[in-house]
Amino acid sequence: MSDDYLRQLEARWRETGDAPDQARLLLERMRAGLLGRPRLELAAFLGHEAARLALPASPALDGAEPTRLQDDLWPWGKEAAVAGAVAATHAVLLAAARDPRPRRAVEAAAAWVHCPCEAHVAQARRAGDAALEAAGISHPSGQPSSARPVALAAHHTAMAAAAWPAPVALKHAFRAVKYAEEAVVAAGRLRREDLTAIMCQALTLWALGPEHVSAEEPPG
Repeated sequence: MSDDYLRQLEARWRETGDAPDQARLLLERMRAGLLGRPRLELAAFLGHEAARLALPASPALDGAEPTRLQDDLWPWGKEAAVAGAVAATHAVLLAAARDPRPRRAVEAAAAWVHCPCEAHVAQARRAGDAALEAAGISHPSGQPSSARPVALAAHHTAMAAAAWPAPVALKHAFRAVKYAEEAVVAAGRLRREDLTAIMCQALTLWALGPEHVSAEEPPG
């Protein structure tokens, strides 16, 4: 497959914004080794229209519960699970805005997703320990009811990035989303299905790259 042909397919999609045109582009990127099939399968599972056209036999997400989505991410491994936890916890961080430690823990986990090196593992572990202290478990702080589950969600998000083997990381990621969902209920800013939609959007961006998600609708 020539680079010229890929450029033609991308130009066509950029011009039309049509899902079938993007599906052809995504398939050719996969065949050229520029997009892993698991990433395309994940986007299809999450409901991305072009990805579903590219892989019509792929299973689809069933239900709007954030924890159900997180539990269903296990086939895509630790990185997808941590990315889902990062998205869920980031969405509720305002409930703990007065304490920077939960935000730092989520940022450390996000850094690991982008670069899963040992340095980021160590950073995530330190930030996760600090977020646990922010939750008031080690040092009770009398925080508002919505701040504690946010801090716990941040702790488990960071520990998911730091943990090994993968099943341990997946358990931390699931707990992170469970606490993020609890924070949603406590704060009353979002619905559970809103949190699921935020996770789907972030995971699709992670799977395909922002340049292959932002132009889903026709320009102008």
